[in-house]
Amino acid sequence: MASLLLSLNEGLTHDQIDQLLKLGAEDQVGSEDEDTLGRDDFYGFGRVNLAETLSLATTILPISIDIDPDSERNRIRPGSRKEVEVAIWGGSGFDATRVNCQTLGFGPAQALARECEIEDENDDGFDDMVAEFKISETGIACGDTEAPLVGQTLEGIDIIGSDKVSTFGCDDAD
Repeated sequence: MASLLLSLNEGLTHDQIDQLLKLGAEDQVGSEDEDTLGRDDFYGFGRVNLAETLSLATTILPISIDIDPDSERNRIRPGSRKEVEVAIWGGSGFDATRVNCQTLGFGPAQALARECEIEDENDDGFDDMVAEFKISETGIACGDTEAPLVGQTLEGIDIIGSDKVSTFGCDDAD
């Protein structure tokens, strides 16, 4: 599947291919008590769907994001009422200022952005968009996971990005 995805878009990175495979998977294909929305311990991200994944690869623009860009660690406490920032990196191949903030959804539950700011967050000379999301609405569960960000540009092009998240405060060992 990765080879097929690369034949459609040879610029895809390993992380972007991984995200497309997860997004294209058929979720909640098992029993309701074991197969929860998003990644779970029994069924992972779901059943691989080649047709859906290839369709996504031709219609979605993968982007680079960073959860909690001011921190060296992407740590989230599931269910907390705090907010987390997600930076959408701009660059020579992508203008982050063209992202439609009102379409951004973050995490398995696709929490909507509360506000967005444009700034050069990583000091690389390109404007980035920093969106703020409420943690309790993202659907991020306990356990390290890949958290997606989806949305559209002002031109209506679908975008997708993801970043790894470490959770804490889930049990006594955290």
